[in-house]
Amino acid sequence: MEFRKLISFGKSSFILSLPKGWVEKSNLKKGDSLAVDEKGKDLVISPGSGSEEKSEEVEVDITNLDRSSLIYVIRALYRRGFDIIKLIFNSPVCIHYRTGKEKKVISVIHEEVNRLSGMEIIQQKDNFCIIKNISEPTIKEFDALLRRIFLLLMDASNDLVTGAKNNDLVLIETIEEKHNSITKFVSYCLRLMNQKRFPDPKKEFFLYHTIASIDKITDVIKYAARNMLDYKNKMKKETISVMENTHNALLLYNDMFYKFNINKVKQFSESKESVKKNIIKLSYEKVPKEEMLMVSDMEHALEIILDLIETRISLEY
Repeated sequence: MEFRKLISFGKSSFILSLPKGWVEKSNLKKGDSLAVDEKGKDLVISPGSGSEEKSEEVEVDITNLDRSSLIYVIRALYRRGFDIIKLIFNSPVCIHYRTGKEKKVISVIHEEVNRLSGMEIIQQKDNFCIIKNISEPTIKEFDALLRRIFLLLMDASNDLVTGAKNNDLVLIETIEEKHNSITKFVSYCLRLMNQKRFPDPKKEFFLYHTIASIDKITDVIKYAARNMLDYKNKMKKETISVMENTHNALLLYNDMFYKFNINKVKQFSESKESVKKNIIKLSYEKVPKEEMLMVSDMEHALEIILDLIETRISLEY
């Protein structure tokens, strides 16, 4: 951290010199305007409308990446905030490890871009593809999107429990679609946070961590649903009970996020230990290994929720 002294200027103003490196990196010159925003006790200075804002661009060689890795790369670059993404590939196909089959690289790119709000493929050749942002995001959308993420997450978790109780595989199949919708909104929220400064920078990290963790819980639910579809059999009531208790823990966190109450921390702690005891008990009984795999998914989800609750406490104080 660098400290600079204020210089008195007239009777009502002060002057502060700016670091030369930052001025050059921001492509600023004499006479350009700067945006000055008060964020609590902080003063945020950024290039204003008087200076030319350039789109952030990145070029990445994705040759030899598998299908999942390719999706992660595109998603990460989008969340980072790049406006133009050029992807180079020397092979037209990539391996999908989960299915053991090859997929066209450009098809995978189209699949992921369809999940990225505001992004479109503007140029496509045999060995490269250019993705560009065609819309201007606004931080005003953030709160509504976050609520939408929570609602979809509760729906997906509830569908998992209901599907398990009724052995409703058709309902379980819809969880994949809900996962994709949640991922789309999560990516957009994280992109907003990387591009636009929040009114309270001190809470920005905790919110970012919260949204990224919700993304992980959504993945856990997705994998549990896939395991259930492969299993096909009616599950034991003890296994379903673990899923139901995990869903209740998620509901408790959702309620705590929007209506904070310190006593709910104790309530979650009691619930978590009860579920873990049931999981240990199941491990000693004759429970099919396929069901134990799903129980393990629920245990992982509980640990993520616990971390989220700690983060929620940090947001409150």
